[in-house]
Amino acid sequence: MFAVEVRDVSYRYSDGTEALRNVSLAIEKNRRLAILGANGSGKTTLLMLLNGLLLAQSGSVRIFGETVTKKNLRTIRRQVGVLFDNANADRVPQTLEFLGKYVEKHFNDEQQLHLKAQYPKMESHKKMHTDFVTAFKKMKQDYDTDGNKLPVLLKINKTVVDWLKSHIMVHDKEFAKYYKSSGNDR
Repeated sequence: MFAVEVRDVSYRYSDGTEALRNVSLAIEKNRRLAILGANGSGKTTLLMLLNGLLLAQSGSVRIFGETVTKKNLRTIRRQVGVLFDNANADRVPQTLEFLGKYVEKHFNDEQQLHLKAQYPKMESHKKMHTDFVTAFKKMKQDYDTDGNKLPVLLKINKTVVDWLKSHIMVHDKEFAKYYKSSGNDR
């Protein structure tokens, strides 16, 4: 099974512009691929098809064996993120500044709740916070040094998305369940 499989995909915009015609490609898991081409050659359209921002008009797009459809967009988008080169690049400094302030407040508030609830996993949770702060400082430093270069933006995106997926969706939910079951939410 391929991580990405595109078979005979065509896409035409409503104004009649043919962006893709019978495009096929397969990408194995853990492989990297550069998509290069002139302006208007269909690169962005192809990427938008990979995570369901657009749906193929003919042919098929499969992500880890699952065909991209309207019904499974949430699942597909958990597996395929798209970060466009220089898209809203002017907002990155403000976003990093906001994220830094948010992280500081959120982690402090959460640690206070851990103390109040006598959360048994408090120390390991706090270590996760410390590790993220370290990673955040590194990505901010990389951005301050290298600016809006695609590898830097991709690293920022990956760091934040990985954190959201692992920490908030798993560990914070686990704490919330403990907090409610301990009667502290009353």
